[in-house]
Amino acid sequence: MKDEFTKQIFSSLDTAFDDVFKGSDQETWIEDPVTFRQFVLEKQHMDFPTLSERQLAVTDFIFGDDPKKTFDNKNTLAILSWGKGSGKDQISALMMCYIVYVLLCLESPQRFFGLPEGEAIDLLNIAKNSEQASSIFFEKLRQRVLHWEWLKSKYTIKVSGIYLGQLKDGEFIESAVVVTKNGIMFPKSIRAFSGHSEEASQEGKNILFFVGDEISAFDDLPTTTRAEKIFNMLRTSAVSRFGQRWKGALLSFPRYENDFILRMHAQAEGELHWFADKAATWQVKPAHLFKDYPEKYFEFEGEKIPLEFQQEFQQDPDDARGKFMCQPVSISSAFIEQPEKIDWCIDKDRKPLVETEEYFDEGLVKKRILAWHTDSVVRDYIITVDLGLRSDSAALSLFHRNTDATGDYLIQDFVSTWMPDKSKNILVSLVDVESFILAVKEKVNLVKVMFDQWQSALMVQTLNKAGVSSDVYYLKIDDYKNFKESAYAGKVRLLDYPTQTREIKRLILTRANRVDHPVGESKDCADTIVGAHRILINSSMNNGISGAGIGGTFIEQDNVFTMGGNFIK
Repeated sequence: MKDEFTKQIFSSLDTAFDDVFKGSDQETWIEDPVTFRQFVLEKQHMDFPTLSERQLAVTDFIFGDDPKKTFDNKNTLAILSWGKGSGKDQISALMMCYIVYVLLCLESPQRFFGLPEGEAIDLLNIAKNSEQASSIFFEKLRQRVLHWEWLKSKYTIKVSGIYLGQLKDGEFIESAVVVTKNGIMFPKSIRAFSGHSEEASQEGKNILFFVGDEISAFDDLPTTTRAEKIFNMLRTSAVSRFGQRWKGALLSFPRYENDFILRMHAQAEGELHWFADKAATWQVKPAHLFKDYPEKYFEFEGEKIPLEFQQEFQQDPDDARGKFMCQPVSISSAFIEQPEKIDWCIDKDRKPLVETEEYFDEGLVKKRILAWHTDSVVRDYIITVDLGLRSDSAALSLFHRNTDATGDYLIQDFVSTWMPDKSKNILVSLVDVESFILAVKEKVNLVKVMFDQWQSALMVQTLNKAGVSSDVYYLKIDDYKNFKESAYAGKVRLLDYPTQTREIKRLILTRANRVDHPVGESKDCADTIVGAHRILINSSMNNGISGAGIGGTFIEQDNVFTMGGNFIK
């Protein structure tokens, strides 16, 4: 988040631009604008009576009670951590329409803000993906514009099947409003865009108003700063053009504890000109829109909740708590409480048994074998695999067990991942994973290959037919605990592979008493290690299987199962 230096920079910019804009409120108004509350209620404008006082409190703060001073109150940002279905998109669409309205009441919005005549003034909504941008927010904005009587009385409204950026000069006239696939061009060079976070940069626009729609969903990882970077881009673009006169809204229900919207909510406590609110869906949405509420309800953790949500809370209470109550399930604790002990397990200078390089072939990621580093010692090896295809990587590890007077040791001999690239439509080559396993079989005594359940049934059958004993396994929390105990005792020797080191250190213990990865991250490599530990060390100790006798029934049958179906992981 912002440090003190960044705050000083923004403060200096705000002051400088306030000086530039001083006196611009003398600009000619061709019509006296109404307040936002009037704008929403009046039939000639939005004719939208169903807003709650909690929703209107946001707009009271952002716009104030004097429409002609809307951009001079220095109140810039609304941070709304509201439950799903609370009307976040609706209120932001109404806010965007109101800003358009106030600007159109000016003779020249450009002169009002000290911009060159004809310079565009941009209002921008950004959603996570194109579907959300077009079908949710923009459709609400589009409907508000198409049914806006005041606007229709002054301008011709044209609906175009092209994108806003494709409009030619001849297709736009001052007396027309042009509605395109992804935006609306209003007279006086006012543009309203609906974009998404997967697009290339939104830089270069003169952003007066922006909406970060479900912005917590932008982050693929809890440690990613994607949402933060987009917010900073929007804010700096607005500040650099309009000083302290810009307006913005960040909308989202939280995805996990201390995610972006919750961090921004906490930061707002120290910001005089930011508005922040966190509330459950039914605390925001007008009560009369729920059937028989508040007379009829069900209770969840002491909260009286409309009956419409009862099934959601029965089926998945943790998910419903986050989506509708804005109380995401907290991460109980880090599973690896002493991450430095994982560092002690890493052999920094030890070479893997095989060296590979990654390459791409016809939209698939594959491995090319460069060199082998085998020796003359005869050992039994196993491979553990966690498959992925489109979204997740495929991880593979090669291990052997070493037993001496001090105990049993798990030794990792190779680890790698086949990493897909969703943006470039590059998938994992499952055939290449299988070919790599067969190549290892030709070089060492490979006695077993074990897979997680996902999409492994066919590969298990194929490898078994090729003479490679293969099966599937399922990990329980005790398997992770046993691995951690061995790792803390220094009885796990790992190769220096940063991806797997990070995964192991970031394993978490959830409230449901499951070991998992943080939202948006992975534990593919970590699972191959825990699986190998279960097979080579823990199972053999429990079931009396020797290190050389891995080919027996080394894993309890009730923990082994296959999963059919065409799942995309």
